[in-house]
Amino acid sequence: MKPWGLVIACAPLLMGGCQTYRSVPIDPGAFPKAMDLRRLTGPEHVWSEPELLPIAIAQNPDLAAARARLLTAQKQALAARAAPLTGLTLSAEYANSTGESPWLYGAGLDLPMDAGARKAARLTQSDFDTLRAAYDYEEALWTARSSLAHALASRRSASDALVAAEALAELRQKRADLLEARVSAGEDARSAALAARADLASARRRVSETFARRAQADYDLAKVLGLSAAAITGLRVVAAEGPPASVGPFPEAGLQRSDVLSAIVDYDRAEASLRLEIAKQSPEVRLGPAYAWDHGIAKLPFNLALVLPPLDLNRANIRAAEARRQEAARNLEAVQARVLDQAARAHANLDQARLQLALIRDRDLPAAQGLANAAGRALRAGEGDRPDGLTAEAALVETELMRIDAEAAVEAATVDLEEALRTTFAPQDMLTLRTEMQLRSRP
Repeated sequence: MKPWGLVIACAPLLMGGCQTYRSVPIDPGAFPKAMDLRRLTGPEHVWSEPELLPIAIAQNPDLAAARARLLTAQKQALAARAAPLTGLTLSAEYANSTGESPWLYGAGLDLPMDAGARKAARLTQSDFDTLRAAYDYEEALWTARSSLAHALASRRSASDALVAAEALAELRQKRADLLEARVSAGEDARSAALAARADLASARRRVSETFARRAQADYDLAKVLGLSAAAITGLRVVAAEGPPASVGPFPEAGLQRSDVLSAIVDYDRAEASLRLEIAKQSPEVRLGPAYAWDHGIAKLPFNLALVLPPLDLNRANIRAAEARRQEAARNLEAVQARVLDQAARAHANLDQARLQLALIRDRDLPAAQGLANAAGRALRAGEGDRPDGLTAEAALVETELMRIDAEAAVEAATVDLEEALRTTFAPQDMLTLRTEMQLRSRP
C-alpha cells in the first residue's frame, strides 16, 4: 500500500478517539430561582452552629467558586503530565521523469524532547498551582466559618438588645407622658418634659437601629448559608460555646496558616520559574524521524533540530524571574507580619472585651439594680417620685443593654481570635473543617 493510502486508512481510527464538543449554555436566572427555593428543614428545629456549618459549606456560592478553582487546578496538573504537542508534516512531489515512479511522498514528525529541567519546572509549577488552589479553598472555608459565627453572634445579640430597647422605649414613653401631664397641670417645668421627650426620641432611635442590626444579621446569615432572607425567617439558633477562661499566647504553629503557606507556595513557584528560565539558556532539542517514498525508493530520514536561546542568552528573562522571586520573599514577610499582628490584636481585643463585660456585670449592673430597688421601695412607702422611679428602671435597662453589647463584643472578639489561630473552640466545627479540607485536597 502506498504511504498516502496508509495515512487515509488510519485517519478514521485516529479520529475515532477524539472527544466531541458539547455546548452547555448557562442560564443567568437559574441560580437566583434555585436559591429562592432553598429552605431549611424542620421549622421548629433549634439549630446549632455545628449543624449550620455543613449547610454553608454545601451551599455558599463563594465556597462553590473556590471548589471549582481547586478542581480546575487539579485537572490542569493532570494535563501538565501529558506529552507536549507533536508536529506531523506530510509532503508530496511530482517529477516528470522516466524512472520507476514520478511521485515522491513524505511524512515527518517533530518530537520535542520533554525531559530534564524544562519538564521538571512545568510539572512543579502545575503542582504548586494545585497546592495554591487548595490553600485558597482553605481560606474560603475559614472565611465562611467566621462569617457564619459573626452573623449568628450578631443575630443573637440584636434579638436580645431589641427586647431590652423596646422595654426602654416603653419606660421613656411612660415618663414623658407623666411629665407632660404634670406640665399641663402646672406642677413641673416645661424643660423637664422636653428632656423626657428627647430621651424618648433617643430610645426610639435605638429601637430602630437595633431592628436594622437584626435585619442586617439575617441578611448576613442568609448570604453565608446560600439562602434567601425569607428562608431564615423565624430561624432559632442555640447560643454558641464561649472561649476557654484563659487563652495562651499566639503559637508559632499559627504561622502554618493557609495564607502563609500560600505565600510560601508563591515563592517556591517563583523559584521554579527561575530554574526554568536558566534552563532556557540551553538549546531545546527536537527530534524529527520521517519516512519518504522517493520515486520508488523508500527512505527513512532523521532530523535533529535545536531551538536556540535568545541572543542575550535569556538574561533579561532570568533577571525578571529573580525579581519575581524577591517580590515573593517580601510578600511572604508581609503576610507573616499581618498574621502576627492579627493574632496579637485578637488577643488584646478579647481580653479588653472580657474586662469590660466583667466590669458591667460586677459593678454597673449591681449598682443599677440597687438604685432601681431603692426607688421601688421608696414608691411603695409613699416617699418616692414616680418619674424618678421610671428613671431608675430605665437606667437598669440601659445597663442591661450595655451588658448585651459587651457580650456581643466578647463573641466577636472570640470569632476573630479563632480566625487568627485557625482553630475553633467548638470541636465539631473543627472536625467539619478538617474533613472538608482533606476531601478537597484529593485530585
